[in-house]
Amino acid sequence: MDISEASERRFEIGLDQFLAGHAVAYHRVVFSVSKKQELEICSYSDFQPENTTEEMMWDKINRAEEILTDLQTRSARFREAIKGMSKRHLFCHDYGTAAVAIAVVQNGAITWRDQRIRVANQAAEPTRTVVTPPAGAGDRAAGARGSP
Repeated sequence: MDISEASERRFEIGLDQFLAGHAVAYHRVVFSVSKKQELEICSYSDFQPENTTEEMMWDKINRAEEILTDLQTRSARFREAIKGMSKRHLFCHDYGTAAVAIAVVQNGAITWRDQRIRVANQAAEPTRTVVTPPAGAGDRAAGARGSP
């Protein structure tokens, strides 16, 4: 149930559903309680999994934390319901009829669910290459403009 722009009554019904074990969406972040009594916070990639980077994941997780703070500020009932629960972030891809977790973040540790994405993220990490021009190559080899 989406409680983002809900009336106060609908918002309270959504909280009742959350307390009964159902997921609620609030500003495109989905909150639920796992069987292990952990708060699961699902945020969603804007891209296909193979085009998703770790930086994108952290941006969405940080946004989800801001949304969680906003929800706790809005509702003391929600705040009390999740008090003391550990948090587990799921970074997901919604493919239309369902969603799959691309990565799980818990206690700061990332577990990529798809090996291809983890490898792609490692390959996408910037590397620095230093090229030393040969001796006597002049200013042009060092990057200066103009002719030698």
